[in-house]
Formats: sequence, structure tokens, C-alpha cells
Amino acid sequence: MQPLSFKIVLTVFSLFISSVSATTLGHLTVLDPKLGTRTIVYEKINGDAVVEGDILLGKVQALAAQQASIVPAIGGNRWPNGIVPFELSEDLPLMTKLAALEAVALWHQKTNVEFVELTSKNRESYPDYLSFIPTGGTTCSSFVGRQKGKQVVNLAPRCNTMNTVHEIGHALGLWHEQSRADRDAYVLILWENIDEDHQYNFNQHLTDGQDYGEYDYDSIMHYGPYNFSKNGKQTIIPLIDHADIGQRDHLSEKDISAINAMYPESGG
Repeated sequence: MQPLSFKIVLTVFSLFISSVSATTLGHLTVLDPKLGTRTIVYEKINGDAVVEGDILLGKVQALAAQQASIVPAIGGNRWPNGIVPFELSEDLPLMTKLAALEAVALWHQKTNVEFVELTSKNRESYPDYLSFIPTGGTTCSSFVGRQKGKQVVNLAPRCNTMNTVHEIGHALGLWHEQSRADRDAYVLILWENIDEDHQYNFNQHLTDGQDYGEYDYDSIMHYGPYNFSKNGKQTIIPLIDHADIGQRDHLSEKDISAINAMYPESGG
């Protein structure tokens, strides 16, 4: 794959998903083709409905007006031919812009996905695109998969390069690794250590019904061992010795393989 036109030096940072005190929760009834009618719990952050700490479902006001949704729509679709147009909001701080460009470049260089920055000349050719925009607080968040039209990726000031790599992973169609259907064979969830307001983040299994490859402790999409802890103790323990989870240093080989399976080189 040809490199992007801009030259970027990749900076490595760490990501932590922090729990939020005084959580405001909402509920959405969904019609799941496999599980029937069920309720999804979400957190209200800056007017957005957010699950699992950083996955966007939509605007709270819009969801409240719906009687029900179909679960596959939450997962979105694939980007046609593996081409992902994007823009950077003029309001993004310089360091956040650089982080977003570095994150885009990493996915672009390591996978079959091609990122195209929007300009005045090509904008009309790409009606569906990612828009990296600033947001308040500490939230880094994204929809899962292509949603059509302008699709925001929220970046708070703390959202560094690898935070944004994680969010782009969602936008490409990846869920959190510990949300896989087979997760209980690989990790133990310590419910007694999870903040009660955030236990819903561990038990909803918001997936599109397809897991790619084997479980990956090294995935950039995996929660860390202390996410949403109420007492400083671990909330997730790998079931094999010496497995580390929650790294935000690199794309794992299985992350790359999963995206390439979703977006074959010939297009998909």
C-alpha cells in the first residue's frame, strides 16, 4: 500500500478508560434477531449515548424518540472497498490533530484499509466519512462500523495517538475484545470489583455476531485489567499465566489480521 502523503513520526502513548462518578444512565429497548427483545444500558455523555466506555450508539435525544432498534444497525456496515474518507475538525487542538493523523497513518500502513483525507476537490465523491471532532471532558468515542453520512469520532484533549487508534478500530468495525462470544474461556470477570454503575459494560455483548480469528489478549481493543474498578483491584483476569491485557502500544498481529479479513486487499 502506498504511504500517505504526509510524513508522520509515530508517537507511542498509553490509554486508560476511566470510570466516571455520578454516572447518568439511560435504557434502550432493542429487537435482537437472535436474542429477542432486550434492554441495553448506556451512559449519557455530552448528549451522546455511550456503551462500554467509548462506543457511540447515537444522540440520547434521538434514541429516546425510537421505540426500538435492530441490533445489527448498532454495528454499522463495512466501508466499501476498504476506503475510509476522513476530515479533521478545524477546532481540534494541534496536538490532537497530530495524534489523529498518526493514528490514521498506522492503520493505513499496517492494513489493507485506505484512508483518504477530504478536500474541496474530492468531498462530493465521498458522502460517508469520519469526522474527528473535539469534545469536552475525557471522552474518546466512536461508532462501530460505517454509519453513513458524517460519522463523528469524539476526541477529548487527553485522546492521544493510541487512544485514537483504538477508536478508529471501532469505526472500522471492531468491538472490544472482551465482548467476544467466547470471552469466558479466556478471561475471568471479577464482578465484585467493578463499579456498580459500570457493570453493564461487561455483560451486554454488543456484537455483530462474528468474531475474527482467535481470542487476542494483545489486542489494542481489549480492556485493561483495572477498567471500571471501584476499589483499585483487578476487574479482568486472563485465564492463562503471564498474559497482559489492555496494551496501547501497537496494533497486534491479530488486530491486523482481523481488519484484513474484514477488508480483503481486493476490496470489500
